[in-house]
Amino acid sequence: MIFGVLVGCGPFAEPENIGPPCEPGVAIADTTPGDCQHPVCNATGNTISEPDNTDVPANTECATASCSNGTPSFTPGPEGNACGASMVCDATGVCVDCLLGAQCQSGQCNADHTCEPITCATHLLLSEIKTRGVDANDEFIELYNPGPQPVQLSSSITITMRSATGAVYSQVWQGMATEIVAVHGHYLIAGSTFSTINHDGVGIVGVSDNASVILGNGGMTIDAVCFTEPGVPIPTTGYTCEQTPIVRSNSTVNGDQSIQRKPGGPLGSCVDTDNSSADWIITMPPDPQNQASPLTPP
Repeated sequence: MIFGVLVGCGPFAEPENIGPPCEPGVAIADTTPGDCQHPVCNATGNTISEPDNTDVPANTECATASCSNGTPSFTPGPEGNACGASMVCDATGVCVDCLLGAQCQSGQCNADHTCEPITCATHLLLSEIKTRGVDANDEFIELYNPGPQPVQLSSSITITMRSATGAVYSQVWQGMATEIVAVHGHYLIAGSTFSTINHDGVGIVGVSDNASVILGNGGMTIDAVCFTEPGVPIPTTGYTCEQTPIVRSNSTVNGDQSIQRKPGGPLGSCVDTDNSSADWIITMPPDPQNQASPLTPP
């Protein structure tokens, strides 16, 4: 007897079995909805998966889902749409922390769309300034202590100011040794008739709409900020401005806005990168806080 070799034949290839034995012709429940696949029972009693373009995944906040030949796909929605908890959609349909620095409390959005953590100063800071009130006494400068120890406002601590059109700095306030700024507390300096809330110190009588303000101690600068209205130039010499000024809106309405150090309000005001435009924001309406206000840990 002669034995030959059968050419061209091999074992029968069954589709991959994805579940227990089943009864052909009987419907199988889909235990993984939204994967563009549906389980079926084939003729040999095995559970297999077949494409199902009606088994569409759920849309995300940033993308619309669809199925193509049994494969899920997601089409990004408009970039910049709100999503998550104070987050935004990027161009690829992913919900991210930020697209712009203005969307971060620290003012810095990294290349991977995450917000740079806030780096807090630990020394006494200028925290809010109102430059436009119903009169000069309705304007204020607020201080904030982000540090670990109370700050005594000795007479060596001063605030000086120079308008963008002025030639020199003038002292507008001087500390008193009896005054203390608590840890994570505020100190409010205003004109004598300021009445929005109780002021702690008196001395500020009018704040220029375009100015440089310096908080100093014994002639040394502790903190500074400069601000201007659109189109108003700032002096190029003898004028302290931490990099670029924060540009106020060109408003003629009295009492409607202030500038406030980030993050501001109940989160404290501790961001100090030595850049006025990056460290400060416009606040409408103003939010003055005094020694009696709740402490605001950063």
